[in-house]
Amino acid sequence: MKKILIVDDEPNYLLLLSGTLQDEGYQVAKAEKSRDAISIMENERFDVFITDLAMPDIDGIGLMQIFRKVNPAMPIIIITGVGTIERAVEAMKKGAYDFITKPFELDTLRMATKRAIEFGELHRELNYSSKEAQNKYIFENIISKSKNMLDIFKLINQIADSMATVLIEGESGTGKELIARAIHYQSVRRNKPFLAIDCSALTASLLESELFGHSKGAFTGAIFHRQGLFEEGTGGTIFLDEVGNIPLSMQSKLLRVIQEREIKPVGSNIMKKIDVRIITATNKSLKDLVQKRIFREDLYYRLTIVPISIPPLRERKEDIPFLVAHFIKKYGLKNRKKVKNISREALLKIIQHEWPGNVRELENTIERALLICKGDTIDCQDLFIEGPMTGNTVYVPPKNEKNTLNSAVEESEKAYIISTLQKVNYNRTKAAKMLGVSRRTLYDKIEKYDLKTRHLSI
Repeated sequence: MKKILIVDDEPNYLLLLSGTLQDEGYQVAKAEKSRDAISIMENERFDVFITDLAMPDIDGIGLMQIFRKVNPAMPIIIITGVGTIERAVEAMKKGAYDFITKPFELDTLRMATKRAIEFGELHRELNYSSKEAQNKYIFENIISKSKNMLDIFKLINQIADSMATVLIEGESGTGKELIARAIHYQSVRRNKPFLAIDCSALTASLLESELFGHSKGAFTGAIFHRQGLFEEGTGGTIFLDEVGNIPLSMQSKLLRVIQEREIKPVGSNIMKKIDVRIITATNKSLKDLVQKRIFREDLYYRLTIVPISIPPLRERKEDIPFLVAHFIKKYGLKNRKKVKNISREALLKIIQHEWPGNVRELENTIERALLICKGDTIDCQDLFIEGPMTGNTVYVPPKNEKNTLNSAVEESEKAYIISTLQKVNYNRTKAAKMLGVSRRTLYDKIEKYDLKTRHLSI
């Protein structure tokens, strides 16, 4: 029998919640004071912890942080009033599994608890080694050495298992869907569907039918009942790309889905409960759309519980040599080409380009160059690059150095390490943290590139 601990300083409310979950077959312990809950937790192990956010002594977030140390894998549900939603969002960022806004239907509590129980069971099956193996697979298509991207990878690891909605912002071609997939495949939902839809490609009526499904006879041509993506994706993740293009008439319906976790198919009067993680993306500024009153402010705040902003390629030039190496290998194998290198001049031209289409444009450019290239080395004449150039570059090997892609990548890595060491006054511990590697790895790189200096410190 699953055990649940509930904390609420309102006795009548506490009685209602505990009675509801006891009727579902759970063993429930309850406390009116935070310190009583701590005492209970010290002596028993629970499968789910439910707490009111506004407690008189230690609030829900404080309790969550204490209980995280006792049982890190235990899902925590926060109950909050309308006026404290921002604090509930803060709790989600710090690791809460879900939050429920008062007043709520008891079915909402039952559903949230059921999901939390399932999450806890799946989470306990995972071990450290399998998690590390997953990491290599998840991020293999997101090539980056820049600090901003490494910070995003860390954030993905932190929030992947929560139910928090995620908004991914970035220019076209920066890899928003790759980030969304990384979140999904890093989470306990990895074995369930990942379904993506481009919200800008459909009219309001078609988008509603695709997301919510429709009943037989709902409109001309609806000769069968059809499930929408929210039902098809049960247990998995729904990725709404270009969410800023959703019409106002649909925004209120999406808001209800997020708040109530239920949908109503087109032409039906029956509400259906759903269980999906919602991730959205946009290449527009939703804040600007809110100010222009073409995007609902309440929906904006619901979508941005965890915002992720992907920097454009022109702001992470140090990634370009690594991306070039990755795409040459990828498309060399795909197209059975023997191209393995790129000339210094061609790499310099690539690095100096602004890349308005970002990583997608770079990938297309390398694939085209590889197909055109007649030898084993991509040169300037193989590149079709037009548009503005920038002088903001990373290190490229001099002409007298060995002219191979590996040497260019290694020299770029060397320059990036030197630049980082200089920024932290040659403190290796700080440099390793900024680079997103262990101190041991950094020491090995310093040895490899002969960067030893009396300035280096622990």
